Formats: sequence, C-alpha cells, structure tokens
Amino acid sequence: MKPLGDKKIIEGELEGFGIRLNKRPPNITVRKKDKGGIAITNTVPLTNIDQDEIKAILSEYKLSNCDVAIREANATADDLVDVIEGNRLVFSTNLKIPFMTLFSECIFPFCMY
Repeated sequence: MKPLGDKKIIEGELEGFGIRLNKRPPNITVRKKDKGGIAITNTVPLTNIDQDEIKAILSEYKLSNCDVAIREANATADDLVDVIEGNRLVFSTNLKIPFMTLFSECIFPFCMY
C-alpha cells in the first residue's frame, strides 16, 4: 500500500530533522552541576541502555559533572540525546488517508478514476 509506505518515509525524514511524531517526551532529567562527577539514578530498571552507555553519551557532549534521572522503563540512547540537546519537537498526529486511496492500488487495479 503506497500511502502507508509514503507515511513511513515522511516520518523517517521528520525524525532526521528532530521532529518526533506520535511519541511522548522522554521522562529523563539531565541537570548540570559545577562539580561532583556523574550521578545516574533510575526509578525503573534500564532495559535498552546501561550506565556505561549513558556515561559515554555524556562524555560525547562534554558533560562531566551532572545528575541524570531516568524515570522511563524503555529509555533509549536516542531519548537521552534528545533530552541533552533539548531542541526536539514532539507532536501527536492524526493522519487520515482516503479510503479509495488505500484500496485502489491493491484491490481495484483496473479501476480508473
């Protein structure tokens, strides 16, 4: 189905520009401080990222003194980067595709309109 394929392409392009569709903002807090090193706290078990990856990401952004609080079970490295950069947009969308557009190509290939 071409319209759904086009939708995935458009969503991928928007992801590349920092626009997240149909997602919630990650429940992660990064607070910079003057000294004291990196303190990582999580209220849920980390499944997609571990503390070494978090420290590696923070060092890439030159954050050697900060507090990181993760309150989301499925937090990923991309979520952490989104929070650190702070310039990501999150939108909820309701995409409507016309009924005949969905089925004209796969069920009715002989139908011309």
